[in-house]
Amino acid sequence: MIIDLESGLRKRFTALYKKYRVISLLTGACDNAEQDVIDRQFDTLSNLSRNEIRRHMERLTDLVRNLSDHYGWKGTSNDIEMYLNETKDKKSLILWAKKTHLQRLFSRYDNAMPIFDRLPPHARIGVDIHNAFERKGKAHYFIVEAALYEDMTALWNHTSELYESCDEQTASAEEAKLLLSLMRATARSAFCLIEGYINGLGWDIALSQKLSKKYLTIVTEWDVDRQCAVRKSLRDKLLLYPKIAMGKEHPLFDENSCIDMKELLQFEKKLRHSLIHPTPMPQLEGESSIFLRESVFLSPSDFSMIGDLCDVVVRLISKINEALDGLYGDAALWLKVRNPEGCFPTDTFE
Repeated sequence: MIIDLESGLRKRFTALYKKYRVISLLTGACDNAEQDVIDRQFDTLSNLSRNEIRRHMERLTDLVRNLSDHYGWKGTSNDIEMYLNETKDKKSLILWAKKTHLQRLFSRYDNAMPIFDRLPPHARIGVDIHNAFERKGKAHYFIVEAALYEDMTALWNHTSELYESCDEQTASAEEAKLLLSLMRATARSAFCLIEGYINGLGWDIALSQKLSKKYLTIVTEWDVDRQCAVRKSLRDKLLLYPKIAMGKEHPLFDENSCIDMKELLQFEKKLRHSLIHPTPMPQLEGESSIFLRESVFLSPSDFSMIGDLCDVVVRLISKINEALDGLYGDAALWLKVRNPEGCFPTDTFE
C-alpha cells in the first residue's frame, strides 16, 4: 500500500526528520554515511509503505531522543524551521551561529564543543552545513578580537623576520620601506586588538546583564532616547567596562595600579592618534611647534618599541581576562605571549 503524501504518519515522520536534521546539523553529531541513509529515507518517503515508514520512524525516534538528551535540546518547531530556511540553497560551507542562540537551543552544547563555555557571549560558532570538512574534534568558531590578535601576531612575526634579515646600511629602498610599513601596520593592529577586545566585553555585558539605561548607553556607546552615538575614549572603556562587568563600585584598576594600562595610554598618545588620524600638523605643545604629531615617521630603531606595544596589549588583555574570572569567556583560549625568540608561536594560527 502506497501512503498518501498528506497522511498524518508522513507529517509526523517529516517533523521528526526536520528535528533530527537541525540537531545533527548544529552539533555535528552524525557522520556523513549515517546522515545520507536517513536523507534517502526521507527523499523516498512518498514511495514507502505505512509499515516501512513505521519501521524507519522507530529508529529515527530513538536517534532523536538520544540526541536531544545528550545535547539538552530546548528548541521549538519555529527554531527548526528557521535553521532549515537558513541553510536551504546556501552556497557557503559554514553557517555562523550565535553562541547566545545556541545556548537558548541547547543546555549541553559543550558535549558538541568542549570549549563552548570558554567562548565569550558574542562568539560565533561555525556550523558545517554541507559536511564539507572532516570533523576531527576541532570546532570552528569566530571571535573578532581573536582574529585581530592573529592579525597583530602575523604582522609582528613578518616584521621581526624582515628586521633580522634587513641591514639598514645595505637594504634596498623597497626593503626599508616594507619594514617601516610593517612596523606601522603592526602598531595599528595592536591598537585595533585592544579596542576590539574591550568593545567585545561591552557587548557581552549588554547581552548578559539587565542594565540601567546609563550603563547600557556606556557599554553600547548608543543613547536610545536621543538615537545617537555617545563615544567613549579607550581609557574610559578600560576603566568602566570591567567595573560594570563585575558589578563593582570602582574600577578594577587604573593607570596608578596597573603599569600596563599606563604604558598603553602613553603609546596611544605617542603612536595611535598619528597612525589612525595622520596629519602634517605639529603637536603645538606650549609655544613650541617642533614636535611632529606625525609619529608615523618611524625608523628601524623603533622596532623594539613596536614589540613592547604588542606585549603591553597582550598583558593588559590577560589582566582583564583574569579579573573577569571566566564570566565572559576565557581569552587564554587564543591569547599567547611572544616566545624566547621574540615571535608569537606558530600554533597561534591553528
